[in-house]
Amino acid sequence: MKNFNGKNLGAIYPFPHINLPIFPKEGEINQCQSKGFFYYNRSVVNRNLLASTLIPVAKGASYLILPLTVNMPELFDYYKNVYGENHTGNYDNLLFCNNKEYEFKSIELSLQTGNKIVSIVPYINNPYSYLDVEVYSTIQSKWNISQLTNKVAKQYLVKLSNFEKIIETNQLNFPLFVKGHFGSGGDYVVKANSIKDVKSPEKETFLIEENFPHDINFNIQTHISPEGEISYVSGSTQLIEEVVYIGNIIVLESTPYKIPNVVYDIVNEASQNVYKQGWYGLAGWDILYRKEDDKAILIDPNLRWNGATTFMILGKSIAQQTGKKYILQCSIISRKFQYVSEGMNQLKRFLNNGDLFINGGSYQDDKEGYFKLRIGITGNEVEELHDKKSFFEKILL
Repeated sequence: MKNFNGKNLGAIYPFPHINLPIFPKEGEINQCQSKGFFYYNRSVVNRNLLASTLIPVAKGASYLILPLTVNMPELFDYYKNVYGENHTGNYDNLLFCNNKEYEFKSIELSLQTGNKIVSIVPYINNPYSYLDVEVYSTIQSKWNISQLTNKVAKQYLVKLSNFEKIIETNQLNFPLFVKGHFGSGGDYVVKANSIKDVKSPEKETFLIEENFPHDINFNIQTHISPEGEISYVSGSTQLIEEVVYIGNIIVLESTPYKIPNVVYDIVNEASQNVYKQGWYGLAGWDILYRKEDDKAILIDPNLRWNGATTFMILGKSIAQQTGKKYILQCSIISRKFQYVSEGMNQLKRFLNNGDLFINGGSYQDDKEGYFKLRIGITGNEVEELHDKKSFFEKILL
């Protein structure tokens, strides 16, 4: 597996395309008939913030369709100055719209241009989607993970009417994890510490997964070309509280050979298997690893833009600028300043000296002034990263 050296969306999806990185909230779009459809559970500002992280690497998409709340020109100037136009392009491909327009706008552009739509979840029906929606829905589902590798936790597909019997028959021990088909950042995943906690995250049928005690929660990302060539993008350790995603610690000068061999083997096998089933593009693999017996399992395939993808692509550039070993990617909120430019001014010294990088931002809405930023904090020790995060939070909160 060679290293991926791409710098932008054009390298990830090397064909003219319309990129739609917006998770749907209930009521925003019409539900299609594909399997495992889901709505984004968390706040609109979190959803929009994730979409905004494609802007620093926007070059190569014919169009990048984004929410109005992420239209922050001062951030776009910052990205160009810090990351360069090889990553950003000149931003003539950005299209902003409100939450009720983005499905219509993307399909309209697809009809006008003939370009396919790359969407973050399979809710754009054929013939507009760049990949078959049914194929994508099947291999992306947490319920079908054993099709990608046999290195998985024990799973049981159950119904609300029989889950207690299955727990008793199989002598399952708590905690257990209850999972829907899809999800982002912990959506549709419930940690159950007792039978009382077992609730369906979607419908009557759901998945129960046994707990796997572990030391490290990896997110390893690969790129699969249309011809089936697999490249290693980067690796990180994930910060999780219960089942909610908090951020990633990315090793800026990482190679696939620095991760445990058993993790590398799972990544390689799963990447090959999704391609065999008709999928290509960006893939993030959530893998739990236990040092004691050198065992690992795949817990989630993320066949889409992941939370850490942008900083992974920017990692080489950031490492060259700073000489630092790690970058902590996380989100930070400000209620102290009305505009993002005011917050950036307070952080100016740290932005200039390479302690802090920004790769996304969204205002809460048109009425309230506060905003969220997706940031990367550099350092050579993990403890240093967390200390800096607390410091920056005090500046903005």
